[in-house]
Amino acid sequence: MDIREQYPLNREETLAIADKLGVKHPGNNDYIMTTDFLVTKSDNTFHAYSIKTAKDSLSDRDLEILCIEKMYWKSKNIKYSLLFKTDANIIMVHNIRRIIEFYDNNSVFDNISRIKHDIAIKKINIDLSSVQVTNDFLEKLLEVNANGR
Repeated sequence: MDIREQYPLNREETLAIADKLGVKHPGNNDYIMTTDFLVTKSDNTFHAYSIKTAKDSLSDRDLEILCIEKMYWKSKNIKYSLLFKTDANIIMVHNIRRIIEFYDNNSVFDNISRIKHDIAIKKINIDLSSVQVTNDFLEKLLEVNANGR
């Protein structure tokens, strides 16, 4: 899995989409739109994500820009999702932040980072939406694994 943040969209394509939709392209003609996250999944498919604060905070202009972004990904046959921070499972968000940097084996430098890596690559299966992956939790998990070997 690979996650790219603020992925740049092809300016000529977003300009053409805005024109087709009859809406103003954001910024000037040199402005390059971005998508918050472009995820390459383990099966080499892509999924684009836009993250916004809350549904009720979107202006009509925000919706126009999101429509350009959605149409961009649709034209490439890439799945696109609009997510809202207010809908996010905070435990899962914090857990992902804690372990994602250890997805790459080259980031492992001690036992705690090793177990974070194993969680990230799903060698160790934990419900990230309900269990807080704190250092105390990881140390207990290390003890269980050491005693179980």
